[in-house]
Amino acid sequence: MKVDYKYVFAKKGHILGIIAAVCIFIIVGASIFFPFEIKKYLGFNTKEIYFILFSVLIIILLITWLGWIYQFRQRNIYRTLFLKEKELRQLQSDSENMIRESVARLKRAELISRTGNWEIHLDTGLVTASDGAKIVYGVDKNELALSEIQKFPLVEYRPILDRALQDLIEKDIPYDVEFKIRNAESGELRDIHSVAEYDKEKRILFGIFKDITEEIRNRDELVKAKEKAEEMNRLKTNFLSNMSHELRTPMIGILGFSDMLRSELEDLELKKMADSIHIGGKRLLNTLNLVLDLARIESNKELINIEKVNLHELLCEMLRTFEMAAQIKNLFLKCDITDKNIYAYLDKRIFGQVINNLVNNAIKFTKEGGITIQTGIESNKDKHCCVIKVIDTGIGISAKDLNIIFEEFRQASEGIGRSFEGTGLGLTITKKSVELMSGTINVESVLGKGTTFFIRFPVPYLDDESE
Repeated sequence: MKVDYKYVFAKKGHILGIIAAVCIFIIVGASIFFPFEIKKYLGFNTKEIYFILFSVLIIILLITWLGWIYQFRQRNIYRTLFLKEKELRQLQSDSENMIRESVARLKRAELISRTGNWEIHLDTGLVTASDGAKIVYGVDKNELALSEIQKFPLVEYRPILDRALQDLIEKDIPYDVEFKIRNAESGELRDIHSVAEYDKEKRILFGIFKDITEEIRNRDELVKAKEKAEEMNRLKTNFLSNMSHELRTPMIGILGFSDMLRSELEDLELKKMADSIHIGGKRLLNTLNLVLDLARIESNKELINIEKVNLHELLCEMLRTFEMAAQIKNLFLKCDITDKNIYAYLDKRIFGQVINNLVNNAIKFTKEGGITIQTGIESNKDKHCCVIKVIDTGIGISAKDLNIIFEEFRQASEGIGRSFEGTGLGLTITKKSVELMSGTINVESVLGKGTTFFIRFPVPYLDDESE
């Protein structure tokens, strides 16, 4: 029952005022109209009567004043209580609204994310489920018996769930399981991921779950897509390998006959045609060789013969084959190696292909200046590696293109109208070849100033370098 404090204040104030007025009226009236009767019956003279009446009046006024003070204080107390009660009612109303809004948000969140929560009271065997759990499980009530809940998971998952709950209760092993249920309303199979904790004092299991049916479906589709992509990649590799072999055999014949025609023809126009055939054939054969190398590496058919080699001797020998190409473009070509006793464990043939690709690229993309090859040893804690740097003063590579140059069929200058020819396979094969020998390759470049490729190979035993 609510108390109207304003009514109480007014009622008490009126009563006290009326009582005080009546008392004053009686005293004053008696003193005016019946002074002789008062004197006659009480035996007092007029002065005494007036003194007594005056004293009574003062006492009544004092009592009235004290009553008004008490009333004023009580009124303030009641007003404070009234305001506090009003504030508490407002807080209670706001709290109830917040709770209702929180419950509604939780319900919406569960519906959108297809999640839910549940409690199992072990003493009563009663299971309390949220609205989200009702929808996922297809039930129409929030409280169910434990025996009802145990029927939802498919039969093959029930022993797993029972064992997981038992381990949680007895051994405090985290409950984290995935299983399938059948929706009671639609009969649809749903994948569930559930976690739970156990309150030993209250003997209550509390758990949350998420319907991961779509995630499982997407994951399976991704696995299938990955397997299909791998299969297509394998078919592509086989196709490239077969195509390269089929084309390289007749191309060798074309090169042979074009070379014979170049040496035997006397007509300058025909000889020029034969030269064009020979140059185009060599370019096509080089492309076929790159495709074949890529196919061989991707199909894991590349045979590797690792041996200990002296980098100074091997690099100097390789650079001799590029001297003519550098001279034609007026470029310098030098091998800047201060330590002539740096050894590494490499496959000479594959390493030769790596250096060939990098130096050929450096010459192709350099208009002035030249190419320098440096070697050295890098040490990091207990790890040691030899570093080969291929440095050119060419056109450089932009920062946005540094991420694509090692990808298959990608070049920094792409498109039909590009300035430099090529298939975009050279650096891809180079990277894969370096990795075949347990090495790494990376690049630094400044557009318009040049490029540096860094090749690193592990050096297991530095003590053996001078052997």
